[in-house]
Amino acid sequence: MCAQIRVYREGLTLLLAGVDGIEVVAAVSDASTAAISTLRAARPTIALVDATGDEAELLLRRVAEGVPRVAVVALAIPEVASVVVACAEVGVAAYVTRESSLVEVVETLQRAARGEVVIAPHIGHALMERVHTLASSRAGEQARARLTRREREVIELIDSGLSNKQIALHLSIELATVKNHVHNILRKLGVDRRAEAAATLRRETGRLGI
Repeated sequence: MCAQIRVYREGLTLLLAGVDGIEVVAAVSDASTAAISTLRAARPTIALVDATGDEAELLLRRVAEGVPRVAVVALAIPEVASVVVACAEVGVAAYVTRESSLVEVVETLQRAARGEVVIAPHIGHALMERVHTLASSRAGEQARARLTRREREVIELIDSGLSNKQIALHLSIELATVKNHVHNILRKLGVDRRAEAAATLRRETGRLGI
């Protein structure tokens, strides 16, 4: 198997080296510290990474994070939304499917070098949904971080269905104090109603636990 992989890598290297406009500056067999150092020293603008192995995600991440200013292109992945989104999350700039021809590989490399992103519509939709999910989660975390410990206690009791008066009795504080906490919570979360505050934080964080 190792011999086959080596032949595959060396064959692809020879093919790409013969394409006008492409200069192969390094070829490594793994993402070890030594291999990453070799790539870093070669200063490539594009890194074409075989993503067929069991540890493809780790391999892609190590190259993306270990080589400055490189555009990582994942090679031979299935054009499935979950796989492409996972690649994007570890820093992949473009991808080539298992069915792609050498011409398509070259075109993808050239587009990646120009900073272009070309993906199928259904993949683009999945990526947008993932970006929205991450943005919402981050917003929820930021909103939660802005709440004081007491405000988090109050909003959890609101989510449990307690009225302001019941919250005051439960926490042994004045009703006016509860109203002040509720006012601050609504302001920090950018909503108008008590129920909206609990629903907003629950939706954005997935939980209300302190």
